[in-house]
Amino acid sequence: MLRVKAPAVAALVLFALAWFLPVEADLAKLSDGALPGYQAFLVALGPATWHEFRELDLITIRELLMAMSALSNLLMLYTLALVLAWPRLHLPTPYRLSWQLWAAFALNVQWVWPRGGEYLDLRAGYWLWCASFALAAIAVRHLERRRAHTAAEQVVPERRHHAPPLRA
Repeated sequence: MLRVKAPAVAALVLFALAWFLPVEADLAKLSDGALPGYQAFLVALGPATWHEFRELDLITIRELLMAMSALSNLLMLYTLALVLAWPRLHLPTPYRLSWQLWAAFALNVQWVWPRGGEYLDLRAGYWLWCASFALAAIAVRHLERRRAHTAAEQVVPERRHHAPPLRA
């Protein structure tokens, strides 16, 4: 049981730690009285929430990716609750949750690419945050395999007795 949950516990530790460590050089630090992870969350979500929807004023792809990246934290919280509560509590599991987490990981890595020709000076909080998504995907994959194995064991084996002869 502990072996199955080890990646999830590691993901939880990394995810929680990432909220307290600096995310980007220009953002505030914990010593400034701000929670760096929360500030990064607000920065990522900001452009989509400040956007005024008028005529052809559409959200850019970059703003959409930023908002989706911020909202991936909700997927992570649900996933960690799902894996850490298993098997005592069975929460509904989305189909192929491990694939969704790998997609969220890929989405979150997009912060590495330059914005307007400049690279962000990403710090430890960002890298730990990304790594937590990969570890959560591994933990969920272990859980998916374990559930599939358990379901396969519960299948009633085919009876090998000969059927009685048919009467004419």
